[in-house]
Amino acid sequence: MVLTLIFAVMISLQVNVNAAEEIPGETLKQEIENLKGLVSALQKTSELNSLKIYSLEKISEDQQRIINQQRAILEKLLVENHGLKNKQQISVLNQANRTFRPEVNQKNGTLRPEVNQRNGTIRTDIGKHQKYGDSGDIRTLKERMQITESRYERLLSEPATVLPVAFYAYMSAPATYSQNHHVLVFDTVKTNMGNSFHHTTGVFMVPTPGLYAFTWTIREYNGSHHSVALVVNNEEYGAVYQNSHALDYDECSTTVVLPLNHGDDVYLRTRVGGGDGVIVSNSYGRSSFSGWKIN
Repeated sequence: MVLTLIFAVMISLQVNVNAAEEIPGETLKQEIENLKGLVSALQKTSELNSLKIYSLEKISEDQQRIINQQRAILEKLLVENHGLKNKQQISVLNQANRTFRPEVNQKNGTLRPEVNQRNGTIRTDIGKHQKYGDSGDIRTLKERMQITESRYERLLSEPATVLPVAFYAYMSAPATYSQNHHVLVFDTVKTNMGNSFHHTTGVFMVPTPGLYAFTWTIREYNGSHHSVALVVNNEEYGAVYQNSHALDYDECSTTVVLPLNHGDDVYLRTRVGGGDGVIVSNSYGRSSFSGWKIN
C-alpha cells in the first residue's frame, strides 16, 4: 500500500514538472508543498507499520517462550509421575518381601533337619554296604540321597504366595455431580491391600500386571440421574445409567473384567451429558467402588 502511494506521488511530481510552464509560480509552490506533506505522511505510515511488525514479532517470541516453558513443566510432571509409580511398585515389592520372608525361613528351618536326618541314615547304610561290598545297593542309596537333596531344593524354590491386590471404598456422604467427565471420589476406604487405591482422587494405580475385576454401585434419589463409566487411562471400558423416580431411591451396579499393565490409572467418571443431581450414599445404601486382581 505504501509503495503504491509513493509511486502515485512520483507520477504526480512528473506530471507537475511537465506542466510547470503552464502553472503559475504560487500554484506550483503550493502543489510541491502538498506533495511534500503527502510524502511525510507516507513515511510516518511506513514507520508505524514497521513498529507494528516489530511488536507482532515480539509477541510471537513471547508466546513461543511461554509454550516452551509450559512444555518443559509438562515433561517434568510426566517424569515425576512415572517416578512416583516406580516408588509405589518398589514399596509393594518390599512389603511382599517382608511378609513372605519369614514363611520361607520357616520352611527352610523345617525341611533342613528332615533332610539332614535322612541323609545321615543313608550315609550310615552306605557305610554298612561298603563294609560288606554291596556296590549295587550303594549306588541305590546314593541315588536316594540325591533325590532327597533335589526335593529339598525344589521345595525351597517354590514361589511364595503372591501378595493380594484388592480395594473397597465408598462415599461417606451424598455428592453432587453435574459436570461432564467428573471423576468420582470415594473417600472412605475399608480395604486397600497393596495400597494402590487413592481415596483423595478416586484413582486406582495398577501395581502389577494381570487380570483385574472391578465393580461399582451408584444410588440415586428423587429424579437425579447419572451415567458413570469405568475409565482406564482416559478410555472407557464400561458404564451404568440410573434414573431415579420422584421421592424414591434407585440404584444400579455392574462388573468389568479386563487385563491391565503396571502403572495404568483406573477410575470412575460421569459421561458426557449423562449426569444431573445428587449421587446418594448413606447408612441405608452406599455408592461404592471395588476392585481386585484375579491373577
